[in-house]
Amino acid sequence: MKKICGVLFGIFLSTQVYGFGVNLVTELIGQSRPAGKIYVPLPGKAFEEVSLVAGLSAAIPADKDKELDAQVLIGVSTPVPLIGIADWYLSFENANGMTPNTRPGGDFYCKSLSLSKSILYPLTDKIQLGVNMVLLSVALDGTKVVYVMQSVAPAIGLRVNF
Repeated sequence: MKKICGVLFGIFLSTQVYGFGVNLVTELIGQSRPAGKIYVPLPGKAFEEVSLVAGLSAAIPADKDKELDAQVLIGVSTPVPLIGIADWYLSFENANGMTPNTRPGGDFYCKSLSLSKSILYPLTDKIQLGVNMVLLSVALDGTKVVYVMQSVAPAIGLRVNF
């Protein structure tokens, strides 16, 4: 009986048990868009290659009279013909920044719709290195601008299990 309990206890300690896992991808250089992306996989066999994408970044100034700058990203990572798995996302930004004395109601607007692709190669089982490319970006703020191959930057990816 002691041997069986010992074997079961050894198996329990040697396996990795977690309830939820997300992937994080961030560029290794500073940009004027959300600093990183969080990928949350959707459950079910029908959504095997589909993930929700979210991102957030903020610049908080040291001087109280300067404006706060915030950016939010939300989208989906899905297979795209000829490209493979890529990210479609909307980028939101505050219009003129927010000072501590103003109300933020209505300050956010949809800045752009973008298509990006990350090519990452495993360094370890939880860390990946590679490149992130913004292939297409359509401005939705009234400027009538379309960027093709807007940026290419080195990136790092992490797998986080909870």
